[in-house]
Parts: sequence; structure tokens; C-alpha cells
Amino acid sequence: MRDSLSDGRRAVRRGHTGRHVSAHAALGRRVVHAQPVGPVGFTNVNYNQDGDTLNTFVMAVTLAGVQDGFWAVEGCDQEVCRGLLDNADVALRHQAVTTVQRLDQASPFAEFQVSAGSGEADVFDAVVIVTPLQHSGIELNGFPHSASTMHRGEYQRTVVTFVVGQPKPAENESVWKIFSPEPLDNVTLDKLFRARQHVTVREFAAFPKYRSTPAELPSFVLDQAVFYTSLIE
Repeated sequence: MRDSLSDGRRAVRRGHTGRHVSAHAALGRRVVHAQPVGPVGFTNVNYNQDGDTLNTFVMAVTLAGVQDGFWAVEGCDQEVCRGLLDNADVALRHQAVTTVQRLDQASPFAEFQVSAGSGEADVFDAVVIVTPLQHSGIELNGFPHSASTMHRGEYQRTVVTFVVGQPKPAENESVWKIFSPEPLDNVTLDKLFRARQHVTVREFAAFPKYRSTPAELPSFVLDQAVFYTSLIE
């Protein structure tokens, strides 16, 4: 796994795709690639995309979910965020941010005003943006031109279907989560489940479409002390 990740970091700058990682790791195409119904490849589980379109770094990251020693957070990943909040001296505000404004263009120690749709605004020394900019409605004012226009690639439509039911072949009833690029109709769900008690569907722009991601990834730093995490996901 460590060797595959190293190869991924080197090859992403050469514009290689996930096929190079899977070939290096001697992984079969049936394992790597997903089918709508049947054996599910791990690239579909992780990124809902064909492995041939992923760059090698992203492809290597997907290997983490199929290695021995895989673990999960008891109570779901939300517990990590809740624990950080409980142990930090911070104020959590549930508001929609509309604008991030750099206040002093000339200062080497810039401050940034973050404004919300409610009209409230606060000034911060650093800002981390953790949502796709093109879907956020957030305006960047006073930033270098490149920071305002970069990272505008397409995002992968991902439909998440939660099913309370009994899958085929017969297993105990439980809650199952299915990723798909389009909503699943009843015919498809009937192929997967012997019985369904409840179905909930959610749709969101989960990941960049990696075939449209440049071989040379842009910087995660939009400006001094302003960071953008959505280059990978």
C-alpha cells in the first residue's frame, strides 16, 4: 500500500491514470472497475467513477479501503468532529457564508472578513473553505485573480440510496448504502433486495470528475492563510 501511494504521488505529475496504479499493484480489472449490479469495484465505492479516469494519486487512495486492518470510528465519523469541537475553545455557527473579503491588500499579514447571508460578519486571521466553490455561492473578494477563477472543474453527481431491507442472497435485514451516478429505479432495487422496508435517497456533488482534473494539481492555498480542501474531494 505504501509503495502504491508513493507511485501515485509521483505519477500524478506525469498525467497518468488509475490504470497505471492497478497494473503496478497487479489488480484485476473486475476488482478495480464497478458494475451497476454485481461485483462492485472499489473506485465506484470511493469515488463513483471508472478507475481509468482517476489520476494515480486518487487511485492509490482508494486502495486504503481494501487493505487489511481497515477500521472505522465507533458511532460514525461525525464523532471525530464532535470530539474536536468539545475539546476546542471555539464557537460553532450554523450560517451560510456568502463572501470572503481580503481586507488589506498591501499588508504581509492580511486579515479576512467572512460575511453570512444573515448580514453578520467577522474578521479572521485564517480561513479554510471545505466546500466546492462553484456550488457554494461564496464570493472571493480582494483575492488574486487566479484564486477567484481556479478550481472550477466539474463535480461528479452522486446519488446515495439508503435501504432498510434484506438483500439477495438472503441475509439479515439491515441498513444498506448504495452509491450510483443516477437514481435507482424499482427494477434495479428488486434485483438487489429480497425485501425493502424503507428507502431514502440523497443526491450531492461529492467528488471532482477526475478526468477533468489537470495533471498538475493547483495549490491548496488560495491566498495567504486561506486554504481550499476540495481539490481531491
